[in-house]
Amino acid sequence: MQIICNDSSKAVLELENNSIDLVVTSPPYNVNLGHAKLSNRGEYDSYDDQRDHEVYIKWLSSFFRNLYPKMKDNARVCINIGDGKNGAIPTHSDVTQFMTRSLGYNMYTTIIWNKNTCSNRLSWGSFQSPSAPSFPTPYEHILVFSKGNQPKELDFEPLLNQEYEFWSEITDKPLTWKEVLSMRAIGDNKQSIKKAKNLYRNVKKQYKSDMITLTKEEFINYSYPIWNIAPQSNQKKHGHPAMFPIDLPSRLIKMFSYKNDLVLDPFMGVGTTGVACKDLERKFIGIDISKNYCKIAKTRIENT
Repeated sequence: MQIICNDSSKAVLELENNSIDLVVTSPPYNVNLGHAKLSNRGEYDSYDDQRDHEVYIKWLSSFFRNLYPKMKDNARVCINIGDGKNGAIPTHSDVTQFMTRSLGYNMYTTIIWNKNTCSNRLSWGSFQSPSAPSFPTPYEHILVFSKGNQPKELDFEPLLNQEYEFWSEITDKPLTWKEVLSMRAIGDNKQSIKKAKNLYRNVKKQYKSDMITLTKEEFINYSYPIWNIAPQSNQKKHGHPAMFPIDLPSRLIKMFSYKNDLVLDPFMGVGTTGVACKDLERKFIGIDISKNYCKIAKTRIENT
């Protein structure tokens, strides 16, 4: 687990190229978080959440442009985003446009996070009148993109480097799986080499199964792209006004990555994605500009 306390726009430039397997993040929504109406949730301590919309979109676009070379081929990016002014500012649409048309990402899917709640449901607009009715949105978007459009392959290199257990049937010195697979099944050891290669196929199948943390029931439920998840209820306790519940990053991590994959959250907040990564045996890099949030995240992840 690595926590980087810095501006994400700067920190992303220092990441290793072709290293990230999955991005799970929820950038600021630019909805003036910290406004008096939201005082029960607090506000960001190091970020202005009320920029001109065009400036905000250009900032996000610049970040994800710099992120692109840091990702492995066929890695995925999951962006949880909400629209402004009850949908009148379609932020999710703007993000989709620059990701696919300008930056070269492929659209993978859109998941609707149904929170089943409307905190401002009393804002009716023109109540019982067609003049200007209000439509509070009890949902947010989870936009999923990919770098490339091929299936995500599991890295079998750690398995290939393991010593072949029954090497004495073939030779008098230890062998790795990679060395066994490079052998031609000829001569006195023909049957032993064939047996070893068949065994490797079974080992590989089991290894892949062990690297997947998704049950059959979870796959069936999560592949339906409307997720009914209650919002985080104790945000003020953790000192952050815009936390997503741990079930959200956990589902994305299970659906789009294997064990030991490297997951990045460049707008980490207080580290919910990192907590999910530790629980699911993924590597994690979290970035946040707030020293306070980084400290809280470190403590939360360590205590998981």
